[in-house]
Amino acid sequence: MAWLPVLRSRGESDIRTLRDEMDRLFNSFFDEWPVTGLSRRENGGWMPAVDIQETENEYTLRAEIPGMDVKDVEVSLADNVLTLKGEKKVEKEEKKKNYHHVECRYGSFQRTFQLPPNVDDKNVKAECSKGVLTVHLPKSPEA
Repeated sequence: MAWLPVLRSRGESDIRTLRDEMDRLFNSFFDEWPVTGLSRRENGGWMPAVDIQETENEYTLRAEIPGMDVKDVEVSLADNVLTLKGEKKVEKEEKKKNYHHVECRYGSFQRTFQLPPNVDDKNVKAECSKGVLTVHLPKSPEA
């Protein structure tokens, strides 16, 4: 299991809000497809960007988690559902700083992905390098 940290800013622009809503709509549309739409958002907050690729032997999920400590990420698999959870923590509180612009987000997130039935759940592996979490989901051998 993996936990990842993220916090949503309260003073977001209308464009950011519109983009988030469009992302939610597209994700809900793709939820109907078992492979191309493996994801489902769990809350309205910020989520790491995720790519899912299929090869002959496996599915590969890559999630962008820059600046996060691996110990703050949880990857779990249960009942053919892969869950990514985490919390991005503020390194230190900076008092009396006069910010002119803030885009960095901190706080918690959770993403779940309904996996296709042909995933070999006994051999799933995860690794993290250069701010990218990679989960290897091998396909079960043909019966």
